[in-house]
Amino acid sequence: MQANLNYRLAAAPVQAAALLRDYELGQREFDRVNLRQIHLLGAWLAAASFVNADFSEANLSAAVLRQANLCNARLVKAFLWRADFTSALLISADLSQATLIRAALAQANLHQACLAKADLRLADLQEADLSQANLRHADLRYANLRAANLAGADLSHADLTGATLAGADLQSCILTGTGVDIGE
Repeated sequence: MQANLNYRLAAAPVQAAALLRDYELGQREFDRVNLRQIHLLGAWLAAASFVNADFSEANLSAAVLRQANLCNARLVKAFLWRADFTSALLISADLSQATLIRAALAQANLHQACLAKADLRLADLQEADLSQANLRHADLRYANLRAANLAGADLSHADLTGATLAGADLQSCILTGTGVDIGE
């Protein structure tokens, strides 16, 4: 069986079974694919490329996307509970209003990503690059941001209750309405 190499041309949403089959057959490039509202619960998609893909309102709970490339991907309102994005590239990705409760984002690159109003409660963002990211009104309660790069990030009105910020780079970070005082 041959992998479907025409993902870039697909305007209609791709079916979960077809994507998983092609991944199993060795396909790793799924750039610019329409995956809106797809259900990929617990799917193994490590090291796959989803550049400019649209996962809006998709359910990827407990999916493994370690070292995946999701640069410029749309994950608006996606349900990503316990998803594993360890060391993934999410540069300029749009995760606004996404549910990332208990998600693994350690060492992920989220430079200039939009996480406005995202639910990141108990998420592991240790050593993640969130520089210049938009985290306005994000829920980061009890998130692990240990040694994360938050330089230039906008955390306006984010809830950081119980979040671990030890060793985090907060240089030029906007913390208006967070109750966090970084002092000098």
